[in-house]
Amino acid sequence: MILTDLPKGTMLYRAHAPRWADRPTSGAGAALQGGRFNREGVEALYLSLEELKALREYQQTSPFLPPCTMCSYSAELRDLVDLRQLDRSSWDELWHDWREDWRYWKFDQHIEPPTWVLGDLVRESGYPGIVFPSQTHDGGTQVVIFSDRLHGDNSIKVNDPGGQLPKDQSSWQSQAPAAHPAPERAACPFDRSRRFRRGGSLAFNAVTCGRTASAGQGLAVGQRPCAAVSLWPACTPALQRPVRPGLG
Repeated sequence: MILTDLPKGTMLYRAHAPRWADRPTSGAGAALQGGRFNREGVEALYLSLEELKALREYQQTSPFLPPCTMCSYSAELRDLVDLRQLDRSSWDELWHDWREDWRYWKFDQHIEPPTWVLGDLVRESGYPGIVFPSQTHDGGTQVVIFSDRLHGDNSIKVNDPGGQLPKDQSSWQSQAPAAHPAPERAACPFDRSRRFRRGGSLAFNAVTCGRTASAGQGLAVGQRPCAAVSLWPACTPALQRPVRPGLG
């Protein structure tokens, strides 16, 4: 294996799914199903040396670029296995399989990808990661960092001086719309039981006015029309009448 260093201040880039932008240095996402050089359960952070290539890596085979949060990092990384120099020295034959489609072996054939074995060898040797040519776009360079080997002089920090990245998942939790209080009903001077004469006898009719109010009528906007009377003048004693089923 040939090792290389990324000196202090080296800029690296990664496009994140917006929902997980609160964890820009976490390799937990890659640990869920594994990645090219990390098996399931092993945290790894995949980065690019070029901004545009980071976007292309995020896009993968999608016909369009999905929404993302682009982050840049300041890194200092030493003793990275450099696969760009695979043809310049004697490497174990297994290393020449690093270009294998790990998804094909993992998900289609249900066989352990050979690149996972390579990742294990790097971690067991104490090296923090691997530099390798992009398989998605020619000319790009990728870096994978194993989180459990990031110690000593090795460091990586996201550039966010303004603190604009989200701090937790609360930004993505659905919130119920604020409840609007029911409009208060203005008291109508005729909302009471009324007595009136009909045919020489004293009749009794309970009337509650709920006519929808408009400006200047003294009732709250949005009230339902009264079930007893349908016109505002009906609230006056002179026009009071008994309620009949089906009339409103």
